[in-house]
Amino acid sequence: MELEIKRLSALPGQDASPQRPGPPSGYCEVLGDNPEQSAAARLFGPIPLRYIVARALLVPSPQPHQPVGGHPER
Repeated sequence: MELEIKRLSALPGQDASPQRPGPPSGYCEVLGDNPEQSAAARLFGPIPLRYIVARALLVPSPQPHQPVGGHPER
């Protein structure tokens, strides 16, 4: 099983967006870090709440001298 960190965007009873109703009972909707480029919500659709196994308390961001790809500039 592959684990991914995603941002919860809607829980049951919450609208996912003004154009889209929220997920059904027992499900949630998730987004990637870059919603305009991420296909998370479109690819996964509503996911069962039982699939949430943990909560990320700290997600480190890249250091100022290190680009997002993780490789220092040469």
